[in-house]
Amino acid sequence: MANTATHADGQVPEIRAAIYRGWGLMDSAFQNQIERAQRAGQLDANLEPEAVSQALLMSLLGLLTLVRAGITDLRPGIDATFRLLGGRPASSAHSARQEVNRR
Repeated sequence: MANTATHADGQVPEIRAAIYRGWGLMDSAFQNQIERAQRAGQLDANLEPEAVSQALLMSLLGLLTLVRAGITDLRPGIDATFRLLGGRPASSAHSARQEVNRR
């Protein structure tokens, strides 16, 4: 999806429609999970699922681009994204799992 969006001719109606469908599916999936997490009290209820979903899609596209460029030290940015959402940074969750597994 990321390759198509960045390399295809978005002026071609069929290609543009396919890109929009793909992003729409991802956006819908993100929104559903954000709303579920809000209902469960895992995310701030004041967050706007539509805006957060769009931010996650933009972050995902950037993450995929950086990975393809060979950049490997992405943990700080990933953790910051989780903090911005009010969640636990990925490295903290990973550390907590390692601690539980050691016991």
